[in-house]
Amino acid sequence: MIKEIEYNQEVHDLVLEVFEACIAKDYSMAGQAYFKTVLEEYDYLNSHHVFYGLFEKDKLVGVIGYQDDVITFFYVRKDFQKKGYGRQLIAYVLKKMKGEYVYVDASPYALAIYEHLGFKKMEEMKTVDGIKTISMVYGGER
Repeated sequence: MIKEIEYNQEVHDLVLEVFEACIAKDYSMAGQAYFKTVLEEYDYLNSHHVFYGLFEKDKLVGVIGYQDDVITFFYVRKDFQKKGYGRQLIAYVLKKMKGEYVYVDASPYALAIYEHLGFKKMEEMKTVDGIKTISMVYGGER
């Protein structure tokens, strides 16, 4: 089941767990520290982003967040990856988002799933503040 949620401790913990297990290796130490600082900004995140959680038997297994036409958070617990949960989250928010195009700065770890779901690279990988991302776009055919 997918439902709208607030960014809270449960979401924070899931994001941090997935980040440390899957993504942190692609960030510099400064990038990791910066990302973790952003995760502590509960009020800012809730006032500027919309979040949806995917639950399996009342357990939060994935979260996706967006701001305007940009996906800003997309995390699925490692033991639930490659089982269709990420696809469900992306499909759900693509229906919710209003613009013709949807953008994301994908981590190297998430590049393959975004490409599989129809996102296209807009540029090659860049590193800003120790954080590696690939800008991608989805749209036109929605």
